[in-house]
Amino acid sequence: MNESQLHEPLSSDARIPWVVAFDDSINFKTAGGLPFFLWPNGRLCFEANAYFVDLLSNKKLSLRQRGGSARQYAFQISEFIRFLWRNGINVLDMTDSYFKLFIDGLSVPKDAKGRQLRSNSRIRQIGSRCLDFMHFTSSFFGYPMFVSKTGAVNGVKIDKKLRAKLKGKAAGIVWYHSVFPLPSAKNKRFPIYDPEIKALQQATLSKTPFLKSRTQILLSVLEYTGARRDEAAHIRVDDIIRAYNTKDVQPLVRLITVKNQDITFRFVPVPLAVISSWVNHIKVHRRVIVHKYIGDVADHGYLFVASNTGKQISVNTITNEIYDLRKAAGFKAPAHPHLFRHRFITEMLARLIYEHDLQNSDDLRKALAGSEAIRQKLQEWSGHKLIGSLETYIKDAYKIITNLEPAIKNVMQARSKKFLLDQIALLEAELDQKLISEQEYYAGLKEAWSFELASIRAD
Repeated sequence: MNESQLHEPLSSDARIPWVVAFDDSINFKTAGGLPFFLWPNGRLCFEANAYFVDLLSNKKLSLRQRGGSARQYAFQISEFIRFLWRNGINVLDMTDSYFKLFIDGLSVPKDAKGRQLRSNSRIRQIGSRCLDFMHFTSSFFGYPMFVSKTGAVNGVKIDKKLRAKLKGKAAGIVWYHSVFPLPSAKNKRFPIYDPEIKALQQATLSKTPFLKSRTQILLSVLEYTGARRDEAAHIRVDDIIRAYNTKDVQPLVRLITVKNQDITFRFVPVPLAVISSWVNHIKVHRRVIVHKYIGDVADHGYLFVASNTGKQISVNTITNEIYDLRKAAGFKAPAHPHLFRHRFITEMLARLIYEHDLQNSDDLRKALAGSEAIRQKLQEWSGHKLIGSLETYIKDAYKIITNLEPAIKNVMQARSKKFLLDQIALLEAELDQKLISEQEYYAGLKEAWSFELASIRAD
C-alpha cells in the first residue's frame, strides 16, 4: 500500500462484527470486497473505513463484481485522503478555502496532448462524494452542520427543491458546492443497430460449436432483454424454462436486478421464438459441458457456463466476448453490452408510443409524468429506478418509429420476425462458408421456423 493506492478490497470471505445478540454472542456480516483504507504512511485511516462500514450498514453501496459501487466510491475519496495527507490536516481541519483548493487541483493533471485528464463531470462526482464523506465524519464527531450553507465547508445536500433550482448544475451529483465546474457536454451514445448486430452474429461462426451457440445466445439475451452485464451473467435456466412452458407469445423472463445491496427481480417480455432458441442451447450444448465438468447434481443453474470448467461465466467474460466479436467483425462503430440495453429500452418506448398513440416526444413525457401504469411498466422492463433517466432514449424511440414500415404496428411482433430472419441469415452464411452441409442447413431452417411457429400458435 502506498500513496498511489490507499485502499484494497477485503478478501471474498471477509466478515466484520455486526450485531451483539441478546446472549452476548457476536453476529458477523459478509464484507468481501469492502475497501480497507490506510494513510500513505501505512496507518489505519479510521474515518474512511468507518464511512464505508456506514454505507454498508445503510445499504448505500454494492460489493458485487470486483467491488461494485464501493470500489468507485473508494477511488473518489482517495483523492481527498491524499489531499489531507499532503496538507497535514484531518477532516475537521477543512475549511471552505481548502475545499476550493482541492476541487481546483483535480483539474490540474493533463495528458500528453495537454487535455484535462478528469472530465468536469468526474470532478463533480468526486467533489460530491467527498462532501458526503466529510458530512459523515463531522457528524460522527458531533458536528452535524460542519458541511452546510453556514458551516466550515459550504456544501449542501441536493433536495427536490434545490435540484429544480439548480437544473443542469445538479446533474449527476447528490451534494453541491458553488466551486464545482459545470457538467461536461454529454457524449451521445446511440443504440447498436442491425448491421452491427448482424456482423457480430456472423463473427460467431468461426467458434467451436459450444462457443458459437453460447455467444449467439448471449447476443440475443442482451438484445431482447436489455439486461445489464451482471444481470445477463445471472440469468437462470429454471427462469427460462418457466417462461418457455407458459407458451405465451411474449413470455415474461425473470431477471435479477441489483441496486446497492438490494436484490429484486423484474420480468421482461421476450418473443417465444427467442426463448425457444435458449432452451435449445440449454438442452443441446450447455447440458454437455455441465455434465462433463461439474456433474448434473452440482449444476449451479446459471444459463451461461465456461467452456472449460462448466462454472458460471463472469461479468468480464461478457465484456470480452463482445470486444472480441467486434474485433473479428472488423467494424469501427461502438459495440459493447450497454448499447444493446440502449437499443432494448428504445424499442420498448417505441412499443408504448404505438400502444398509446403518442404523437411526439412531448406527448410521451406527459404520459410518463401522468400515468402510473406506464411508469411502472417502463421501470419493470428497464430496471431503472428513476424515470427521468429514460429521457436520453425518447428521441431515439421516435426515430425508430419513423423508420418502421407503416404496416408494422406491433414492435414486439417485429422483434420476433427479426429474430427469425437473423437465424436464417446465419444459416446461409454457414452454408456459404461450407461450415455446414445442405442437410444441416435445412435442419437448421426447420428448427428456426419451428421457433417462429411456436410464437404464431401461441398468438
